[in-house]
Amino acid sequence: MAMNILSLFSGVGGIDIGLEAAGHHTVAFCEIDPKCREILAHHWPGIPIHDDVTTLNPEEYRGRVDLVAGGSPCQDLSVAGRRAGLDGERSGLFWHQCRIADQSHARWFLWENVAGALTSNNGADFAAVLWGITGTLPDVPDEGWQSCGVVVGPKRTAVWRLFDARWFGVPQRRRRVFIVAGAGTECGPEILFEPSSSPRDSAPSGETREIVAALTSTGVGTCGADDNQGQAGHLIPTSFRWHSSGRSDTDRMTFIPMAFSENQRAEVLETPYVRSITSGGGKPGAGYPAVRHDSAVRRLTPLECERLMGWPDHWTAQGINGPIADSHRYRMCGNGVVSNITEWIGRRLP
Repeated sequence: MAMNILSLFSGVGGIDIGLEAAGHHTVAFCEIDPKCREILAHHWPGIPIHDDVTTLNPEEYRGRVDLVAGGSPCQDLSVAGRRAGLDGERSGLFWHQCRIADQSHARWFLWENVAGALTSNNGADFAAVLWGITGTLPDVPDEGWQSCGVVVGPKRTAVWRLFDARWFGVPQRRRRVFIVAGAGTECGPEILFEPSSSPRDSAPSGETREIVAALTSTGVGTCGADDNQGQAGHLIPTSFRWHSSGRSDTDRMTFIPMAFSENQRAEVLETPYVRSITSGGGKPGAGYPAVRHDSAVRRLTPLECERLMGWPDHWTAQGINGPIADSHRYRMCGNGVVSNITEWIGRRLP
């Protein structure tokens, strides 16, 4: 059944690209960044766009929305940040998503955030997230939060799972926590779990795929040196075939991914599994994802970053007021949501 979505912390609509591909419909956005709002207005003409989640009135959407979706700012939860947790000015905006979902009487709730949400404040912040969504405050397990689980509360039942974008057909390692919650017994574990599941982008038996990783300090413009990006970077097949609509079957990535880190030395680091390059600031590609192309090193283009997110080509290139600068496009890609994952989730909603 198609659902009406109220999209909070919308960015350029990464969550909505996937949910709409699954047959759902966005009725309103809320996004504070003016450049992101330009892109939303360009792709969704006539759809209301609020600019402040703290002043959004849920009564306007009572009975009109089925799902409140959003990836509240993650800077205070990422291991790369100061770890202020849900008391932080930015990540604390999560509570407004709870307020809006409750007061609009939306049946469903979708939340996305960095893997560091599971460990922020020794797990207490994730317990608070589950409390805000379900109405039950669970104890933090002695061994910490696992990568998946279920909590049943008086408001909703919440199912969470830690996904890696590379399982969903994009050549990027990007680990994110997704929570789907629904009222009563509507939301079961099968929403995010599959019996005898395996990584969703597994190579067919007998197929050889060379995988190389680029270590970066910023991922694709992610929330600082994101917890997973800084450790393992992106996994990109050297001959990855793009399958998104509108792309030729022969359109492939054939370069070797390389990247820059915070290390000020310029050196190539190689292991049997990882090839990377580090460089000081100010050089081409410094602070941005980069690739080795023939004998040169270049940064990824905004188009390539969009493809890493599973978005349509040139999605961030144009706003309602004209072209968008590349600096904004890199940031938007880094702060976005991989739409392949939300499409998969959207197709599993009852």
